[in-house]
Amino acid sequence: IISRANPKVDIFIAVYKEPFNIVAKTVKAACNIKYQHKSIFILDDGGSERLRSLAKAVNCNYLYRDSACNNKAGNLNFGLINSKAELIMTLDADRLCHPDIINKMAGYFSLPHIGFVQAAPDFDVRKGDPYGNKEEVLYKAVLPGKDNDNAAFLYGFAVMYRRRALEEIGGFSTWNIMTDMHTALRLQEKGWRSVYYNYPLSSGLAPENIQGYYRLKRQLCADSVRMLFWDSPLFKKKLSLKQKLQYFHAGFSFLVSAFVMPVFYFVPIWSLFTGDFIVSEPVSNYAFFRAPLLGLTYIAGFISSYPQNINKTSQMWSGAFPAYIYGAIFGLFSKKQTIFCALPSTGKTRIKSIALLAVLPQITIIALILFALVYAVLNNTNTPVLLITNIFWTVLVIWLLSRICYAAFIKNKPVAVS
Repeated sequence: IISRANPKVDIFIAVYKEPFNIVAKTVKAACNIKYQHKSIFILDDGGSERLRSLAKAVNCNYLYRDSACNNKAGNLNFGLINSKAELIMTLDADRLCHPDIINKMAGYFSLPHIGFVQAAPDFDVRKGDPYGNKEEVLYKAVLPGKDNDNAAFLYGFAVMYRRRALEEIGGFSTWNIMTDMHTALRLQEKGWRSVYYNYPLSSGLAPENIQGYYRLKRQLCADSVRMLFWDSPLFKKKLSLKQKLQYFHAGFSFLVSAFVMPVFYFVPIWSLFTGDFIVSEPVSNYAFFRAPLLGLTYIAGFISSYPQNINKTSQMWSGAFPAYIYGAIFGLFSKKQTIFCALPSTGKTRIKSIALLAVLPQITIIALILFALVYAVLNNTNTPVLLITNIFWTVLVIWLLSRICYAAFIKNKPVAVS
C-alpha cells in the first residue's frame, strides 16, 4: 500500500532510433512535469550518444542495453530492474506530457487495489484529421464504457503502473506485438483494478500516411486476435464475465471487419449481375424487420458517441479491411512476436505508387460495383425493386470506402509512428 501523499515516480521514455529532435521534446516535457519526487529514465535501445549527452545535460538517467531483445517490452523491463520508485509511468518517444500529469494520476494509487491508470491521449494531426487518428469514439465513448467494467485496455500512450503489480506478473508482457494490451490483461487477471482517466494529459504523433496507418491497424488487429485465440480472456477464471466479454469484443470486432465486412461489399455486385436477391424473404418483410434494426443501431451508436463523429469512425474502420485481414490472419496462425515494418516512402512518385497499391482493393470494389450498376441498367437484369435496393446498397458501400481512398492520396506528411 502506498501510504505517502507524494510517492516517488520513475518516468520511462522508451526510445529506439526515433529522430533526436522528437525525443528531445519528449524529455523536455517530462522534465517540466510539476512533481518533486520524480526521476526520468531514457531507455535507449538505439545507443545514441546524443541522447546520452542530453540525459547528462538535463540530469536524467540514461540506460542502454547491448541487445534490443523483446523490443519495447524488454526495454521497459530493463528500466524496471534498474529503478526503485513505487510508481512507474511509461511514455513513448513522441509523447509530450502535460505538466500536471503525475498530480492528476498518482492520487488513484492511494487505493490499494489500483494497478494502473491510463490517461486519454491526444494527437497532433493535420487539419480535418483525415485518417481519424484522434479516434474520438474509442477514447471518449468506448473506453469509458469498458472502464466501467474494469476492462479498459492499455494503449501505452501515458500509463502509470504500481511497481508491485508489475512485479507480481513478472514485468511488462513480452508476448504480444504491442506490450500494453496483454500487460493490462495479465494485471486484471491478477485482480488489479484499472482506471481510465477520460481527459487528455499528453499529446503525440500519429500516422499521417497510408502505410503508417495500415501498420498501426495491423498491429492492433493481430494483438487482439492473437489474445482471443492463443491466450483467450474467455478462459481466464479470475476475470469477471463483463471483463471477458469486453476483451472478447475487441478481438471479435476485428474478425468481423476482416472477414465479414468484405462480403457485405460484394453482395450488391453479385446481385446486380445475377438479378437475384441475396435473401429469399419478400422485400417488404425484410425491410419491415431489417430497416428498424439498422436505424436503431445507428441511433444507438450516435447517442453513445455524441458529440463525436461516428460517421468518420465507421468509414475508416470499414475502409481499413485489407490491414485487418493481414493482421487477423497473422493473429490466427502465429504465436510469435513480430513487428510489422512500414513500407519505405521516399520520393514523391514512390509515395503515390504506395498509396495506390494500399487502397487498390477499395478502388477495385468501387469500380466493380459501379460497373455492375451500369450493366444492370443496360441489360435490365434487375426488377425495379431490386434495382432501387441495390442502388441504396451501392451508395452505402461507396460512402464507406471513399474516405480511406481520399486520405491515402492527400499530400503525405511523413511522421514517426508511435
